Amino acid sequence: MKFEIILLVALNIALGQCFLFNKANGKWNDLKVTWGINPFNSKNFQSLPRTEAEAVSLGWTKEKNCSQVNGNRYIFNNDNAVLLIFDVRGIIAGIATSIPKGLPFNYPSNKIQPLFNDEGEFYTLSAYFIEPSSVCSGQVARQLTGDRLIIKGNQKELRVPMEQQNLSGFWTQGKCFYTMGLHVWADIEGNQIDENTPEENFSPIFLLYNSGKLNGFGFAFNADLPSKRFEHPDKNVLNMFFRRTPLFYKDANKTGKLSTLHIYLDKTPRLNFC
Repeated sequence: MKFEIILLVALNIALGQCFLFNKANGKWNDLKVTWGINPFNSKNFQSLPRTEAEAVSLGWTKEKNCSQVNGNRYIFNNDNAVLLIFDVRGIIAGIATSIPKGLPFNYPSNKIQPLFNDEGEFYTLSAYFIEPSSVCSGQVARQLTGDRLIIKGNQKELRVPMEQQNLSGFWTQGKCFYTMGLHVWADIEGNQIDENTPEENFSPIFLLYNSGKLNGFGFAFNADLPSKRFEHPDKNVLNMFFRRTPLFYKDANKTGKLSTLHIYLDKTPRLNFC
């Protein structure tokens, strides 16, 4: 009953906001992370700094620079769940998360490791909102927040369609969830996600489309990661996000507690009704 009451309050607040904000312009005008059902929890749908100067003023510290990785990368309170990537002009260029090596179930598998960057004790998954080649060169004059989504690892790059209608067969459409969007998943080998998808093929990236436009995405890890920024969906609710849920999620020998991170690119994710 408590869950239903909180959900009802959250949806009422979201619907009320429809009269205050315009959702139709499709602009990437914010950067928010972490979905949560409690509308009064400040950690849910939290806006992140989109300039280097703002990040510094809010207590973020430089973790790595352009001589070490592709971008000037910032961290808050040593929490690797969210790493902000800024270009040489000090404008947001992307977002990343680092997960420790040695996780159970040999995660990430050899098949999906090419999407990550090997950084010693960690594997880092990086998403860029501009061309990765321009991050440290400053070649292109630009505005916040960006105009594309590119996942770039050591050996593999995924360029994400901005329009839902342009999704290739590599992607599998899942289900709509209000305040998130239409979920889109991927098998690293390009097969459709279904009951028989093997755990080692499941991509750590999912996409979020609303009104046919990309306005969010997320990371999904087969690992119990401790940061409060991560969400930990119960396996019993996974059928709310997949049309055909992989059976490996029910196998205790293949998966444990899950960690996800929803990332939103506009100001009003609570108005995401797909």
